[in-house]
Amino acid sequence: MPNKKPDLEDRLQVAIAAKEEDPHTSIRFLAESFAVSNTTLQNRLKGHTTPRKVAHESQQLLSHLEEKVIIHRIEDYDNRGIPLRTRHVLQMVFEILKARGTVADIGKGWVDRFVKRHPGIQSKVGKSINKQRALATDAAILREHLERFYVLRSRYHISKM
Repeated sequence: MPNKKPDLEDRLQVAIAAKEEDPHTSIRFLAESFAVSNTTLQNRLKGHTTPRKVAHESQQLLSHLEEKVIIHRIEDYDNRGIPLRTRHVLQMVFEILKARGTVADIGKGWVDRFVKRHPGIQSKVGKSINKQRALATDAAILREHLERFYVLRSRYHISKM
């Protein structure tokens, strides 16, 4: 079940936007209203700290934008019904690094950590399933797959054969 409560970063961004909209609003009031730390909000407004997602980007293998590209490609493959393995994701990373002109070693668990950082793709990148699990698929899953197939067929104007 997804968490409906906005995370800290989202609340901070809304509080910052509220401060920019009305500069006379007290920081303490905004911090209490959006359930964020007064000190964190002050530091963020002064530019002393950056959001966690971009704070260590220079130390990461891929930039935030490059990770979004990988996620988009994974979702595109999933919409087409093409299952991806770890090696496919690694190949995407190698392509991006090659285009950038960077040679870097990719750690053994990099893909697992990448998938863990992006929970929306956890079910889209996986390992092979054994024969018993493949035979145990239920009708609801097959119906969902067929619905996605029909949507893609109509989107890309593929006629019936």
